Formats: sequence, C-alpha cells, structure tokens
Amino acid sequence: MNLSSVLADAGGATQLAVRTLALGGATVVIGASAFRWVVMGSAARANTVTGDVERQVERQVARIGMVAAVVVTIAAAWRIVAQADAFLSPGDPLLPLVVAVLKTTWGRAATVQVAAALVVLVRFWSTRNASSRGWTVALGAAVVMAATPAWMGHAAATESRTVIAIGADMLHVGAAGGWAGAVIVLALVLRHLQRETGDGAMAAELISRFRILALVCAGTLLGTGTTSALFRLAAPSDLFTSPYGLILSAKLAIVASAAILGRRHSQTAALRARTGGASAVTASIGAEAVLFVLVLALSGLLSASPPPSD
Repeated sequence: MNLSSVLADAGGATQLAVRTLALGGATVVIGASAFRWVVMGSAARANTVTGDVERQVERQVARIGMVAAVVVTIAAAWRIVAQADAFLSPGDPLLPLVVAVLKTTWGRAATVQVAAALVVLVRFWSTRNASSRGWTVALGAAVVMAATPAWMGHAAATESRTVIAIGADMLHVGAAGGWAGAVIVLALVLRHLQRETGDGAMAAELISRFRILALVCAGTLLGTGTTSALFRLAAPSDLFTSPYGLILSAKLAIVASAAILGRRHSQTAALRARTGGASAVTASIGAEAVLFVLVLALSGLLSASPPPSD
C-alpha cells in the first residue's frame, strides 16, 4: 500500500486531518451525552454518588462536550469551504461555489452537522446552571450529529439497499460515540478526579456503570460494522489485498486491542480505583482512550478511501 496514493485519495494530509477532527469531535460529543445520561444517570438513580462530586463531574463532562462541539463546528465549516475550493477556477469567486456545495446532499448534511454542533455547544454551556433541559436538548442534537456522517460518505453512495447502508452507518457512528467517545470522556474525567479530589469511590462507580454502555455499543458496532463491510468489500480477500481493506484490517486490530484492554478494565479497574484512588486507573484507561483516538484517525482515512466495491 502506497501511503502517498492513499493520502491523495483522501485529498491530502490537511483534508484528512480535518475530516478526522470532525469525526472525532462528533464521536466525543455523542460520548459525552451518553456518559451523562447512561453512566452518571444510573449512578444517580442508585444514589451511589454524592451531590458535590457528581456536579463537579457533570460540569467536566459538559466542558469536554463543548470543546468537541467547537472542533466539529470549525472542521465541518472548513470542509464545506474546502469542498467548494476544489472546484474553483482561477479568478472565480468562491461564494457561489459554496452555495452550490450547500445545495448538494453532502452540503446539506454538513450544514446540519454544523447546526447540531452549535446547538450542543449552547446547551452544554447552559448546563453550568444544572439545567437538565440543556442535557436533554444536547442529547437530541448529538443523535442528529450521529446521523450526518452517513449522508457525507460511502453509505449515501451505495447503489443498492441504500436505506440499509445509511441506517447501519448511523447506528455505527452512534455506537462508536457510546463506546469510543465515552471511553475518551471517562479517561478525561478520571484525570480530573485524580487532579482535583483523588476520589476513588466516584471513579469506581463511573467505571462500573460504564461497563453496560460499552457492552451494548460494542455489540452494535460489531453488527453494523459487519453490515458496512458487506457493502464495501467485493470479496473477503479485499481485507488483505486492497488499500481500503488494509486500513480496515489495521482498524479492526486496534479495536480488538482496545476491547481486550476494556475487558480487563471491566473486571479489575473499579476495584483498583476503590482501593487506590482515581490515580490507580487513570493511565490504563487513558491508554484505552489513545487506542480509540487511533481508531478514529483510521476511520477518517477509511471514509476518504474508495472501497473495492466501487
């Protein structure tokens, strides 16, 4: 596999970086919403967390979501302009081409992505006053954000069973947010707890509650990923003989590594945090988050690479 040709297919290193930032930011936004509603929500309902620490963690999750929303807004807007610039002839004005891009399916999806990111940003900001409505609206916007990549990539270009391809892609992005995005959020929250309070009980509770979310999302990823692969690979051998397949194989290998590490965390991390404080698990769960960052980078590369079925 020639790296320069792969980057050329992706539109260059800058385009690839911006695409990855948009995907990664959306994944973390979804992860922040899922973390607050599923992980923290179940802990609150069980009355296993104290109010002050819970509010502190909630504010940290909102800050993480806000940063991710800013990243998505900037990256998606940049992609719209770059898409128009790719068709620009010397001396032509850029604005009419931007308008033309916004009228395409890709452009409409990008516009919705920017709008959803701005809603998330505003609503996460509103949660600083403990507004539950802010979290509710942010969750809805995050769901919309999970739907947009399907209309901007390979799924929308599928010639047969397009509805299934798009549906699988939407679920895949949502599940990625619920697992990979939420792991990144968890790792950052644990670093915050380590630095501010060292609260091992809270860290242990969050880790324990996260396990169910991770299992459900991992299973969904397996099913939707398999469905997408059936659409995009002409034959199983494409996994090892095509640039797209090799990137996908590398992605699957890293996901498998993250899953193995995650299984270890589900078995031992809560106990380690409870006995040794947040610092006992911060580095290990941080390593799992780094693996998912690599997965997101490869996902960005995949979304820009032509599949063998084309």
